[in-house]
Amino acid sequence: MLKSTLLKEASYDSTAVLAIKNFSKIFPDYWSIPSNKDFISWCATDYYLLPIGLAGIAVVYVRQKRWKKLAYVYGAFFAYLLLINVSLYQGFPQFHIESYYLPLSIVVIIPLVFDVLPTIKNKSVLLVLLALVLSIRVVHIWNRHELYTARV
Repeated sequence: MLKSTLLKEASYDSTAVLAIKNFSKIFPDYWSIPSNKDFISWCATDYYLLPIGLAGIAVVYVRQKRWKKLAYVYGAFFAYLLLINVSLYQGFPQFHIESYYLPLSIVVIIPLVFDVLPTIKNKSVLLVLLALVLSIRVVHIWNRHELYTARV
């Protein structure tokens, strides 16, 4: 609010601030909104490593009985996802909204790197796993590049 009183507000900023009103507008039906349905379908086709990473984190934290860390990771993931999906509840093209979803990967990657990967003691298994993930992503990017190249 202070920004809008001191500085001239761009149209994008004024529109973005209004998106927070969607929390009361669609309350309490946050589950069946189009953006959640889109995200779930994209998890099956494009963001499939996010649920796999979350599951791996859950397995390690449950085995180690690190309930607070599990709650922090899942809480941060789903709170941010709720913020994005409710703010843009009517759904947006994947090309536009995927930049908003990018911080979700950071929420998953940090616990994977610092807590899950160190539990893998066999270094050759770790290298194969990392090479597999890298290969999967490179192939996926190659298969999807035409959509993004066409926009440039």
